[in-house]
Amino acid sequence: MDTLIRIVLSVQHIVGKCCFEVALLGLDVLGAFVDRLSGRFKAYIGTVLMPLIDRMGDAKDQVREQAQNLILKLMDVAAPPMVRDAAILAIVEVYRHVGEKVRIDLAKRGIPPGRLQTIFTKFDELRNSGNMILSSVGEQENQLPAVNQWWSFLLQECKEKQMMSHEAKVRTISKWPHLTGMATLVS
Repeated sequence: MDTLIRIVLSVQHIVGKCCFEVALLGLDVLGAFVDRLSGRFKAYIGTVLMPLIDRMGDAKDQVREQAQNLILKLMDVAAPPMVRDAAILAIVEVYRHVGEKVRIDLAKRGIPPGRLQTIFTKFDELRNSGNMILSSVGEQENQLPAVNQWWSFLLQECKEKQMMSHEAKVRTISKWPHLTGMATLVS
């Protein structure tokens, strides 16, 4: 087995299974790999994606933010446009539950201005639609696993159907009743 894959698998395990302090270090290491390997990290995305998605539901803000940053970094490096759209929809769904804190966190992340504006526009559309689900902190912790479940489902759909028609995207989103108002975001 290639040395790099052994390292990535070890770090992936650390990110997914360890306490938050160790997980933060693992996220740093993965971020450094993505920076150094750039497009060559594409082969390892499938290995690290599920632990990153799980960490987006972590109870610690630092871990959630760092996992979100790493997913955005992976999106820039290697993702086809459809996966980028799915990632943006996932971030919008997190915003729907958490609110303006997500906008503030994203503004600090050094995301290219054009992409950041696209995300913020989708946030504004959602807020103006009246479909926000803001919760207390305790309720948010219970709802984040549902967001992770949606995100995992959507990624699986993306893997199975690399080129989805607009109608297929709308059908996929409509499987999640609370997202039906967002079907216009997939076009």
